[in-house]
Amino acid sequence: MLSSLLLATLATLSVTPEEITHGSMPRGAQRVPMLGITLQADCTGDVPVEELHLVRRGLGLSSDILGVYVEENGQRVSQSTVPAREGTVTLRLEHFSVAACKSRSLLVLMDVSSDAEVGGEHRLVLATDPIVAPSASILFAAPLSGGVLPVRTAAKSTGTVGVEYLRLLRRVSYGKNRTILRLQLSASGERDMQLTRIVLTNEGSARDSDLQNFALYDNRGQRISSSVSHMSGDRVDLLIDPSLLLARNASRVIELHADALASRRRTIRFVVEEPGDITVQEVRRSR
Repeated sequence: MLSSLLLATLATLSVTPEEITHGSMPRGAQRVPMLGITLQADCTGDVPVEELHLVRRGLGLSSDILGVYVEENGQRVSQSTVPAREGTVTLRLEHFSVAACKSRSLLVLMDVSSDAEVGGEHRLVLATDPIVAPSASILFAAPLSGGVLPVRTAAKSTGTVGVEYLRLLRRVSYGKNRTILRLQLSASGERDMQLTRIVLTNEGSARDSDLQNFALYDNRGQRISSSVSHMSGDRVDLLIDPSLLLARNASRVIELHADALASRRRTIRFVVEEPGDITVQEVRRSR
């Protein structure tokens, strides 16, 4: 009787996958859209979602994939993970919940190795039990047909950006407009590249408003990014407009500035957590 009552009060989470088809992608491609997923909770209550389970299929090597991750409205909500040898992918969502009577739309993205096998085919589909949401029953509103076309790795390669962490010139102290990170970005490939966005994650203990008024600067002291008032959890997402040119086989130094308003017990160590956290575009010169 008690178990029947508990089942009756479980929220229902409806899952609607969206097939995304591609022709091809270059080797070294980042942020390749692979699968859309809409999660909708009924009005019984909020539904925390812990994990997504996917399967990589296609005539390609799982080892060609550098990482698979999930974003919502351009914000990463999971860490990147590589497929297992048999193709299974487990994505752990970070503090993710679907509010009662609401829906949230997710996009599964993929980064590919610059040494990926030419002609390799990849697609991502939901596993047999794709959603871990212990407080809800799962309803598949529109299951995948299974006929989604894979994305194929082309012979051409896209450029990549290397990251080197440089020593700070002075220790971070309490106050405004402190330099909290210095990076050297190096572009490799056949074309120049334009840096348009960078997401930085603090592996220290500072969170949210412990640091404020973030912006990126070049080595001449010129601001090159939008200003962001505070972190979202442990991350700060910075848009670079106009884009920053990274000439091929060259490097540029940039600095992250912020107001350091937390106590010394709140530590600061920003990193580029995933390759896809740097968004670049190749510069195609007109003839």
